[in-house]
Amino acid sequence: MTRVAVLWQPDHYGEGTVKIMSEATEAAARALAVRLQRVEARSADDLAGAFGAMTEGRADALLVWTSAMFLSERKRIVDFAAKSRIPAVYPLCESRNERRHSHARSNSAGYPCKFIGRSGQGRRD
Repeated sequence: MTRVAVLWQPDHYGEGTVKIMSEATEAAARALAVRLQRVEARSADDLAGAFGAMTEGRADALLVWTSAMFLSERKRIVDFAAKSRIPAVYPLCESRNERRHSHARSNSAGYPCKFIGRSGQGRRD
């Protein structure tokens, strides 16, 4: 793995938060000897273009920064990663309770996230 796309939504965070998140992400990339490809999507309408940029940039993996829009569009993002057969890391997980009761929207870090590997098969970590 040499290229990691970072999907982010500009203007979702304050300038200070973006700086902290960027520095942490860049430090991790240096430690792992990978290049980052920042891909922005300001709205759901921008996701198709963002996916195209990731494909054109030949991303080997995807890191999704959290945002309310990405949460609401998570199926599209997960479907893209699975179709492209690239591993992806998502910031939020649905709790088991949320899967049973779709009206509940509180996040519970106590439940595992689903990660999509190169095979396109989900696994629990």
